[in-house]
Formats: sequence, structure tokens, C-alpha cells
Amino acid sequence: MSKSRSVSYPDGRPYGRYTNLSNDVFDKLADIELTRAERKVLTRTIRDTIGYSKIQSWTKEEVKRVTYEIPVERFEEKTGLSKAEIKTALNNLEQRKIIECDGDKITFNHHLEEWL
Repeated sequence: MSKSRSVSYPDGRPYGRYTNLSNDVFDKLADIELTRAERKVLTRTIRDTIGYSKIQSWTKEEVKRVTYEIPVERFEEKTGLSKAEIKTALNNLEQRKIIECDGDKITFNHHLEEWL
């Protein structure tokens, strides 16, 4: 008979690897309409920025700015979407101010009040 592993450390922290995302972000994501491609690209962006703790800077409002270089090929590999679908989703997410793009460098916008 094997012992089952606990899902948390004795101090209450979750066991294993996880992405630290605030409840405010989850609530906002639940309230906005996204296409299938936008949702997949945004989820991958969150995982590859916040999930890797790639901190770019802190704003005056004390909100983390997280940037990571994510090539289109990585989105293709991880989402199964075509380049055209990925580029459209990235453009739409950027127009709605959910992310910022500078070439392959993508920043997740934690300023939820700016999202359209």
C-alpha cells in the first residue's frame, strides 16, 4: 500500500509548481469575452510570463510588469494554433490592452482597469 502525497506543505503553501495569479485577474478573466484563440494565447502568455516570474519592472502603483520573449513558434507548439490565428489573437489582446507586444516580447498588463 503506497502513501498518498499531501497537496500542500505543512505551512499551507501548495505543493508542486504553480503560477501565482491574483484572484482579481481570475475574476476579470471570467467576466470578459474571448475567442478560443485569444483564450489559448492569453493562457500561454500568462504561463510564460507570470509563471516564469520574469519581472520587468514595478510601476508607481506597485503592480508587477512581467515580460518574456515568446516566439510565434512556441505558441504554435503549445496551443496548436496557426501563425495567422496567433497573430490575430495577439493583435486583439493588445488592442484590448490585456497584453503589450514588442516583437516577440510580450508583457501581461496587470492594470485590469485599463482592459477594454
